[in-house]
Amino acid sequence: MLRKTGHDGRSQISLVSLDELVPEDHLVRNSRIGWIYVYGMTAVAVSALYMGLYRIFLDADKTTDSVAFAWFLIFISILSGASAWYGIRVLRYKKRTDRHRVAIDIAFPALLLMSGIVSAFMALSSILP
Repeated sequence: MLRKTGHDGRSQISLVSLDELVPEDHLVRNSRIGWIYVYGMTAVAVSALYMGLYRIFLDADKTTDSVAFAWFLIFISILSGASAWYGIRVLRYKKRTDRHRVAIDIAFPALLLMSGIVSAFMALSSILP
C-alpha cells in the first residue's frame, strides 16, 4: 500500500500487489528457486548429520564439549531436513485446493520437539553440577 499526500492536503492511497508488478514468467515466480532452496537445505542437513555422527561415534579425540556440539549439529540437521521437507511440500502441492495431510507432516514437528528437549537437557546437564 502506497500513500501520498497531495498539495491540497488530500491523501491518496494506492494498493499494489505482487501479481501486478511481476510478470508470469519472471524468475521470482519460477519454482527453480524453490528447488535450489530445497537442494541447499538437504545438503546442509546431510552434512550436519554426517559431522554430528562422526564426532560422536568415530572421532578419536572427542571431548564432552565436542560431543555436545555434535548433538547440536544433529539438531541443525533435523531442522534443515524439516525445512527442506516443507519446501518440497510447498513446491509439489502449491496449487492444490483440497486438504493434503500425511503422517510425515506430524513426524517432523515431533522430531524437532524431541530433539529440542534433548538439546536443552544436555545444555542444562553440562551447566549444572
